[in-house]
Amino acid sequence: MQRRRDMTPRITPATKAATVSFVMVVLGMLLILWSVLQTAQIWFVLSALIAVGCLVVISGVRMAVLGVVLIGLYCFTASWDDVGIGPVGVRQLFLIFGGMLLAPTLDPRRLPPVPWWLHAYGVSAVVASCFLLVFPISEAYYNERYATSAVGTALGERPGQLSSLASLLFNNYAIPGVIVLACMLMPRALRWLIAAYVAGAALCCMAAIAGYYGQPILLNLFGAVPYPSGVRASGFTSHPLRLGTTGVMGMGLACWLALQPRLIFKLVGWGGVPLLLGGLYVSGSRGPIVAAVIVLVLCMFLLPTVRRRVHEVVAAVGVAVLAVLLAVPSLAEEVLQQTRLTSNSTTTVSDDGRREVLAQGLHDFHNSPFFGIGVQFIAEAHTLYVGVLAGGGIILGLGFVLFNVGSIRAAVQSLKLDRALAGALIATLIGTLWYWTVADLIQTKTVATVFGFVLALWWMSNDEDASVEWRRDLIEDEPALAEADGVLPPADWQARPRTSALWRRP
Repeated sequence: MQRRRDMTPRITPATKAATVSFVMVVLGMLLILWSVLQTAQIWFVLSALIAVGCLVVISGVRMAVLGVVLIGLYCFTASWDDVGIGPVGVRQLFLIFGGMLLAPTLDPRRLPPVPWWLHAYGVSAVVASCFLLVFPISEAYYNERYATSAVGTALGERPGQLSSLASLLFNNYAIPGVIVLACMLMPRALRWLIAAYVAGAALCCMAAIAGYYGQPILLNLFGAVPYPSGVRASGFTSHPLRLGTTGVMGMGLACWLALQPRLIFKLVGWGGVPLLLGGLYVSGSRGPIVAAVIVLVLCMFLLPTVRRRVHEVVAAVGVAVLAVLLAVPSLAEEVLQQTRLTSNSTTTVSDDGRREVLAQGLHDFHNSPFFGIGVQFIAEAHTLYVGVLAGGGIILGLGFVLFNVGSIRAAVQSLKLDRALAGALIATLIGTLWYWTVADLIQTKTVATVFGFVLALWWMSNDEDASVEWRRDLIEDEPALAEADGVLPPADWQARPRTSALWRRP
């Protein structure tokens, strides 16, 4: 019998070159229209759709690969909560459409179990909300909640309980689940998803730095809300504290990328670290700055390549900082004022506001210690631990503790697959444990994305096929190099097929 000829259309080099040229011309025209018409949101989506469409034409890949690409675009924009089309954020569009393309590829026989630590937080939030529906808090108590935030917003003005619970469950389950699904289809995609996340966070910080020094070009380009130069910057986020959270969550991953053998990852890592630090500086957020320093210090001891040369790294950083301070003596005082690590009028107002909302959070917990006053009030006490107790009481507090313990345990278990990446994730998770004492932004998508990376690496470390595919991407013919970077080669890595089934044509 004669074998059926492959009818898949061939993409010639000339066609690829013409398509790439077309993409560059279209994107160049869109950049001009951005600067002239100032309609960034619409043109951003159009350019993204054109770029993705041309990518499909060039590569001729399956729709599942397009779904992975869209999830990569989501990771790139995960921290951009101030960029959207009307009420819908651009990142939500990428996540929804990417999930829709990935869902039909589900193999029920290979679905990974949902870890208990994800259920601990999600189920406890549902249980606490159910108790609150059965035993509601009196309206008189909500009306008497007099405390205001540092910017004068009444604490009682929050979304409803059901919408807040839906948002919490979406961030807890949907975002990590979609990232794991992308890695099930293409295990090597996790590196690219992380690189996209760090690159997007770095671009967000670059926009913040430029806006802080009076150059809101990127802010106008992507439709973010500009702000006066010289004030606390927020970049593509809606608040300086959210920009600081972006820096904290991306710092450890940027350090890991800087140590990767591939040039593109190195560029993202080495470029991302200073930009993230710059974003933290212009945000003027004290908590994120200290948390990022904690993550950096932990990375020195948890990343294998750095740990072997930690003395050289510390000495080089110390000499560089000392040289800069000697060359510009006034710089130290300026840095302290901008980062608000010393007391001034702005820190006094902020501290007074934090004490007020903290007292209100403790009062809320005292009023309903078992199931709290509603998950919509978690992000009010400015200290997540108190906010969790105030919003969900002991029930949600226990689930939150188990969630943190389980996520760190999952990252530790992933050391057997990739010591370097697992070490960066452990550093990030431990750094955020301190960060939650001065912040309450766990219900943001940029934080949920990092927990998705933890879940994806944990799943791959327990899936034999995914583990081999992940290791082979760096091992290839030099297992010694991969081992030095923290990736242990499997015993039969040479006997495994090198081509992913995702790319095979029928």
